[in-house]
Amino acid sequence: MKTPQFSRKDSITLVLMLLALVIITFMPFQDTSEPRYAEIARLMYNSGDWITPWFEPGKPFWGKPPLSFWAAAASMHIFGVNEFAARFPSWLSMVLSLCATRYVFVRVYGIETAQWSVLIYASMILVFVNIGAVLTDPFLALGTTLVFCSFIVCMRQEPDLTHKSVSALPQSPSSRLWAYLGFIGLAIGLLAKGPLTVVLVGAPIAVYLAWHKDRWSCFMRAYPWLQGLLLVAVLVLPWYILAEIKTPGFLHYFIVGEHFLRFVDPGWQGDLYGTAHQQAYGTIWLNALVASLPWWPVVVLVLVWRWRQGDWASVRDAFRAFPLFSFVFSWALFCGVFFTFSGNILWTYLLPSMVAVALIFARVLPLMPSFKWQENVPYLALLVPSLFVVIVALGAVYPNIWRTEKHLVTFAQNQGQGELYYYKEQPFSARFYSEEEAKTVDDFGLSSLHQRSDTNWYIAVSKKAIEEFNQYKPEGLSLVFENKRYYLFKHSPTI
Repeated sequence: MKTPQFSRKDSITLVLMLLALVIITFMPFQDTSEPRYAEIARLMYNSGDWITPWFEPGKPFWGKPPLSFWAAAASMHIFGVNEFAARFPSWLSMVLSLCATRYVFVRVYGIETAQWSVLIYASMILVFVNIGAVLTDPFLALGTTLVFCSFIVCMRQEPDLTHKSVSALPQSPSSRLWAYLGFIGLAIGLLAKGPLTVVLVGAPIAVYLAWHKDRWSCFMRAYPWLQGLLLVAVLVLPWYILAEIKTPGFLHYFIVGEHFLRFVDPGWQGDLYGTAHQQAYGTIWLNALVASLPWWPVVVLVLVWRWRQGDWASVRDAFRAFPLFSFVFSWALFCGVFFTFSGNILWTYLLPSMVAVALIFARVLPLMPSFKWQENVPYLALLVPSLFVVIVALGAVYPNIWRTEKHLVTFAQNQGQGELYYYKEQPFSARFYSEEEAKTVDDFGLSSLHQRSDTNWYIAVSKKAIEEFNQYKPEGLSLVFENKRYYLFKHSPTI
């Protein structure tokens, strides 16, 4: 039976993306990463400075290139300063990744594999969490996915009777377009994450070409190298040059610190904007198991079932007829291999590999046994989105489940006049929702506040620091609000 061009799997994928749109609209920013990047974008929008992202007023942010901040700031200009505006560009970038993937996979691997791939990719927990996340990773994923798809299109050419070799085949206009899209994807990665993009996309390609030395000629002919690299330079270099001129020291910190020391030194102390994520070597593979849920257990079950049925040949044949399998396989594994001996990691580092993992899984799932429940397997894609919808619904009723200062800041603002202070440290979400109006105060500052007996003011105190605070607590404070992490005290004028 011919697979329909728009199937149940496509419908589920569409529902999944719409659910993601709902979630990004109603879920408040959770500390720490999302509100940090959202606040950087808000400062860019308010200041009109499109060259230097600012970590806080007066302190430049050298940790990442500006593409995600540009997109979020532009979105705030259209939709206002809110969660949806900050997240929508990331959601859109993931939609573009899915569209590119589906188009190319239909062309190269067939409609059924394309439908499975897109469904699996969008619903893996790591990918879904990043659909709409205010992070640089969705934009990096868009860039690397374009390179991935470009290579598959440009290198997948079927020989015919008029040509002696694959490498001698003429290139179609569509392949030429995808060659340029590959260079655009590289530029997106360089503006979203930095030079690490070259390693992430270049290494799997190098592995493939080393394994298939006869494809070098095809590879060199497939891409307009001079025009493509010139295009990348025109799109990328101006910002890097202007950023260094405007805030000298950026290139040294970003290239040496963020691209070398961060990964080779597990306890790197040079991070200007956070703390090192020190973990045991090899932890990235445990992250990979979580990141690819809920699909890898199903794939394992299918493979075990085929093996126990003595039908391993069908699995072997499926991959033997799999175009560019060694390239897809090396792309799927590279991020894990690359970060195996890095102690300073996050699970989002695996995101560029997930499109290849999804493609491999999509090749295995059609081999599942023909049981009655088989037709319901695609609905597994709704598991992770449904959990998020439930959490968002619970958060609407019980807002204290969130790690956010949105409700505390809103409460203080709605009370009328009175400045808001945070004792010792201020979460990024408080900075975003107060639009930098909330201030941080230490023990010495408490003494100054104590002198202001004739004014209203509020102070938020971490529950972990409440005992220390009580040693310096000014008189006349009353508890007026409490969330998951903080107490909010109000000081009223004495008569």
